[in-house]
Amino acid sequence: MKRLYTSFIVLTICWIITPVALLAQNKSAEKYINPNSIEEIIFDFKDKKFISNLRELDSLKEGDLYQLKITNINMNLYKVIIKGKDSTINSNVDFPMFESVGLNALSTVLTGLSPLSTFAIQTGNILNEMPNKDFTKFIKSSNLAFLQPSLKEQKENESVRTQMNEFIDNLKYKGNELRNINLKIDGLKLSIQKKALSYMLADLNSLYYKELDGDLNFDTILAQSEKLRIIIKKVMKQIEEKTKEYNEFVKKNKTIIDKDNELKKMNNELKKAFTATAASADKVYTVIDADKVNSWLSSIIHLQNNIIPEYLSLPMQLNGDFTTLEISIGPKKDEYGLPKYQTEIKFPVPQKTYICIGMSFYFSSLCNETYSIKATMVDSTTTDYSIVDEEPKESEIGIATLLHFGKKSEKIENLGIHFTIGPALSISNTVKPRLVLGGGFAYGKKQMITIDILGMAGYVDNKSEVYDINEIYSSKPEQITVSKLSFGIGIAIGYTYKF
Repeated sequence: MKRLYTSFIVLTICWIITPVALLAQNKSAEKYINPNSIEEIIFDFKDKKFISNLRELDSLKEGDLYQLKITNINMNLYKVIIKGKDSTINSNVDFPMFESVGLNALSTVLTGLSPLSTFAIQTGNILNEMPNKDFTKFIKSSNLAFLQPSLKEQKENESVRTQMNEFIDNLKYKGNELRNINLKIDGLKLSIQKKALSYMLADLNSLYYKELDGDLNFDTILAQSEKLRIIIKKVMKQIEEKTKEYNEFVKKNKTIIDKDNELKKMNNELKKAFTATAASADKVYTVIDADKVNSWLSSIIHLQNNIIPEYLSLPMQLNGDFTTLEISIGPKKDEYGLPKYQTEIKFPVPQKTYICIGMSFYFSSLCNETYSIKATMVDSTTTDYSIVDEEPKESEIGIATLLHFGKKSEKIENLGIHFTIGPALSISNTVKPRLVLGGGFAYGKKQMITIDILGMAGYVDNKSEVYDINEIYSSKPEQITVSKLSFGIGIAIGYTYKF
């Protein structure tokens, strides 16, 4: 009997450990099966629906990889934020920025430059032809004091005025050149802005895309910007040379200019005009210098990198039984005036079927018959023996290790119905092994409480046919009961865990 008990205990332990070990091994194997296989979750942003079969995500197991793919989305307009267990993804691209140079200040300065009037020599050719002696007598006799200063000084003054007017004309011409160059730069910037705007359309297949995109390319931008830089550099050099020429002119005619208040005033205005023109030329150049062109091209490249209307996340790993993936899509900038979207999906969906093993306490109709032997002394040499029925119990209790094969209810959450099989042991003076078969209910997600109705089979102790409780025996009976296979019913209440 001890051997039978020991063997059954070993069998029960193996019954418990083997399925658990197999399940654990399977979970460990599943975690590392085919790590290069990545399940894609595909979402069509245009139609706002998932186009991949989300039921396929139910096959994902701990350790498997998955990716989110969003199609028909302009990544220059929208940002995608994924919130999983340990991931947040955000992308960003800046729109190209352009500076504009206003030349209003220069126009005001140059507009204020009015040509100087030159002296008209009233004496005409007669005075020019007169000898110096006669010219002096003529002035004295005619009392023409207004003819002072001398005719030579008048000619020099007139020459200075004429040259200053030439400088004024040159400055105004350079001002017009700068304005024309600025307009050409503005035209180039508009073309680049239109190119950039073409990337911001939600539908890159629309007619607006072709109209905005135009024929502008990197080669065109580089060629036009280089041509404009050459022109502006030439104008800057000419302004510098003209400024130097004017300074030499002022230095040479300083005496004449200092004697004439009008010339002195014009000299100051011309110096300011030369300074303003040179400063404006420098500003125009900075708008199209190498750094600025590089920033334009960089911005276009960034926008071009997102021209494919698709977002694909890095692979993410399922690190638990299930995960909730939150997807947020919104405009990169609030001024775009675009709506925001948010959704979440939970996967894998818990399986409706389950296989699990657990421990239960049972109550059964199987029971052992119990008898005692009563000895009665007749005399000093004789003793009679009789068999006494100890009123056996009508049921027994015990423990069972049950394997459940079941399915969760579609209507009642967490409720399952299952088929049950497994070994059991009675708890009594004589421990008896049992084999149980039946079915029942389970309630819970992973950890479940079970109730089972069981059909039970096992050996029970019954009175041997050799003995009769109504007879008196002269010798003590040796083995009143024998083990016989019997069948009964029972009910079990237990706990199980769904792997």
